[in-house]
Amino acid sequence: MLSVLALEVAERKVRAAVVRWSPTGMRVDVCTSLDREGAAGPFPEGEELSSVLRRLPFRPRKVVLVSPAVTTVEVSVDRVRLRRLRGAQLREVLRWEAEPFLPAPPTDYFLGYARGPESEDGRVVFWVSALLRDEYAALRTAFAERGLKLGKVFAPEFCFPVGGALGFRGRKFRDLLVAEVGEDAVRFARFRKGQVYALYVPPPEIAAPLLTFLAASAGSSEVSLEVGGTGSSFPLPSDVAAPLREALAIRGMLGLPVALVGSSDLRREGGSRTAALLAQLLGAEGVYVPAWVREGCGAEFAAAVGGGVRQLSLRGADRAIGVDDLEERVARMRERIQLYPLLATLAVGLIFGAHYLVVREQLARVQAEIQSLEEKKQEIDAAQARLQELKKEAETLRKKVQAVEAQTAFLQETYRTEEERIHRLLKVVAEDPEIFVDKVSKVPPPPVTQKDKKPASSPTVDKDKNTAPSPSTDKDKNTASPPATEKDKKESSPPTTEKDKTVPAQKKQQVPQDPYPPVDPSEAEKAYRVGGWSLTLEGIHRLLLRYQMQPWCQYVRLDLMKSDKVRVPREGPTEEGRAPVFEERPAYTFVLTVVFKE
Repeated sequence: MLSVLALEVAERKVRAAVVRWSPTGMRVDVCTSLDREGAAGPFPEGEELSSVLRRLPFRPRKVVLVSPAVTTVEVSVDRVRLRRLRGAQLREVLRWEAEPFLPAPPTDYFLGYARGPESEDGRVVFWVSALLRDEYAALRTAFAERGLKLGKVFAPEFCFPVGGALGFRGRKFRDLLVAEVGEDAVRFARFRKGQVYALYVPPPEIAAPLLTFLAASAGSSEVSLEVGGTGSSFPLPSDVAAPLREALAIRGMLGLPVALVGSSDLRREGGSRTAALLAQLLGAEGVYVPAWVREGCGAEFAAAVGGGVRQLSLRGADRAIGVDDLEERVARMRERIQLYPLLATLAVGLIFGAHYLVVREQLARVQAEIQSLEEKKQEIDAAQARLQELKKEAETLRKKVQAVEAQTAFLQETYRTEEERIHRLLKVVAEDPEIFVDKVSKVPPPPVTQKDKKPASSPTVDKDKNTAPSPSTDKDKNTASPPATEKDKKESSPPTTEKDKTVPAQKKQQVPQDPYPPVDPSEAEKAYRVGGWSLTLEGIHRLLLRYQMQPWCQYVRLDLMKSDKVRVPREGPTEEGRAPVFEERPAYTFVLTVVFKE
């Protein structure tokens, strides 16, 4: 695939060149030639082919042939008509356009073609190459017997320009004139943008004097390009130079850089003089020799090298001018295979395959979007969870702040008020020696009913309600308060009913009951309950009057008074180290409700 064996068959020579494709371009590896004896035909004989193959150090399996047996015809097609012709249709049109120039019926030929320039009258030039089917089949069989696979068969006219234009390292010419000066023929080709743009083969009446003149210039240093002059031994006749220049000028071949190939004498001393004379004759900017000629191959291998380059080219237009049996193989394949059902099957397969690929791509895109959305959802859920945690923390901190603020407010305002009120209550009691106080507390709020929209404020609030508990004191005046008797406990406890006995203890604790008459809800915050006992009834009455006489007292109410017995220490001295002696004395217990003005 990367190398090909190119064979050129001439009248007296068989030339072989191995052309290899590389990333840097085409290069020529091996060149060899074989002299032909007698009247040889346009195709290599078996012995000649074997002899050439033995001279090659290595040989590729693919072979391409350059032979003058390929007939070359120039035809033209109308440009408007050409727009509707593609592939096999164009080939058939060119086949019948070339029919007048072919010695056999056009259906007996394999064809190749290349597109040329477009004329001013709206017609496009095509070069058609043709080879008989039987001849190609014989060549293919001959090469197959020696383990070679025949590819294209080219005409020399379309191979030497490609070989001459190959190898200009570092030089790129938009237009290049390739001149092939052989032993018995001269050919010119204009190579433009990598394609053969024009061909010119001088007729024998011009080619013969030109070859004689160039041969004389190679062997003598006195020959000059004096047209019709007498100063040189071999002058160029005027009837040769003028028609040659006119024909070249019509095809735009004058004044171009020239690549010179075709003669083995170009590597000798006379080649430089031939190049100089051609430069004067053609008005060329310069005459160059291809790099592969300087590297060892002869300039006469231009056609063989060009055939190999065309066979290895990646462009289909470069190979189209060659002749092969692809047309016949395609026809046989169509006969063996039902082409239309196959194409329909392939079309359906392509449709389903394309549909599968599209669906798979869409599924992959949707899965990627789903994954992206899931990741975003997870991020949102995490952010929401974090937000809830922050809200809970903020609520907790808010409650703590409110609690601290409530405690601070209690300590700064309420506590001082409570302390001052209790101090006033106890100060009045301290003025009477017969009164003993064992309890001072705030009056509980009245019970909540269904008609109340808001619950009454309680005197004591737990920690969850963000308020400090109300203070309560147990002070007496002279002695410690005596313990309560069983009778007091029974009388002080609220009465129970049958209904209360059936209520669980937890529910009773949740709804505490006050055994004393309630106060007005607006006075609950300023009402205090004072409990104690006195040895006389007069002491209790004096206490009521003292409270009523205070400027800060709004009113005082006696809620409970009853007689009882209490244990008090006996009056008199007590021996040291002995416990005091108690005696029972009659007393009166009482409960007062005192309401402050403010």
